[in-house]
Amino acid sequence: TVRAQRCLGGSQTPRARPGRDALACARTGDRVRSHNLFAKAVELDPSNEAAWLWYANTATDPQLAARGLRMA
Repeated sequence: TVRAQRCLGGSQTPRARPGRDALACARTGDRVRSHNLFAKAVELDPSNEAAWLWYANTATDPQLAARGLRMA
């Protein structure tokens, strides 16, 4: 599917949109890759509250989850 392709890095654009790809990974159940992509998304746009919430939601480390919630 397109969603799975995005999650695996199959984006057609030279500079992938990490937020969109991260959502695709979250929806396919790839929590670790999703979290890593959300980390890239918030690095590129630290004011993106939705990305911070997803960052927190996909974190496997409680401290990272708390950080995401604080930043949102």
